[in-house]
Amino acid sequence: MPERISVSDFVHLTNEDLASPGSSAFQSKMSDCRNTVSAVEEVSHVENKEQYTEVLESLGNSHLTQDNNEVSTGFLNLAVFTREVTALFKNLVQNLNNIMAFPLENVLKTETREGRLELKKQMEKSWKEYDMKM
Repeated sequence: MPERISVSDFVHLTNEDLASPGSSAFQSKMSDCRNTVSAVEEVSHVENKEQYTEVLESLGNSHLTQDNNEVSTGFLNLAVFTREVTALFKNLVQNLNNIMAFPLENVLKTETREGRLELKKQMEKSWKEYDMKM
C-alpha cells in the first residue's frame, strides 16, 4: 500500500530540506507526498458529490412543498442518480489501490531493481575491461 505522509512530517521534511538541501530526505519522500495529495483529492471529490446530492434533495423537497411536482420530481430523480453514481465512484476510489496502484507499484519496483542489477553488471564488466587495458 502506498505510504501517506502527515502534515507535520511534510512540514518537518520541508524545513529540513530548506536548512540543508544536500542531506535532506525530502526527495525520497516525494512519492509519499503525491500519494497523500491524491488520496485527499479523491476523498474530497466524493464528499463534494455527497453534499451536492443533499442540496438537490433539499431543492426537490422545497419545490414539493410549493406544489411544483414536476420540478421537485426532476430534482429528486437527479439526486438519486447522483447518489448512485457517487456510491459507484466511492467504491472505485476505495478499490483503486488494490486493483491497480499496488500491483503496478510492485511491478515497477521489480523492474527498477532488475535495471539496477543490469547496470551494475555492465559497470563491473566495463571496469574489468578498463583494468585489463591498463
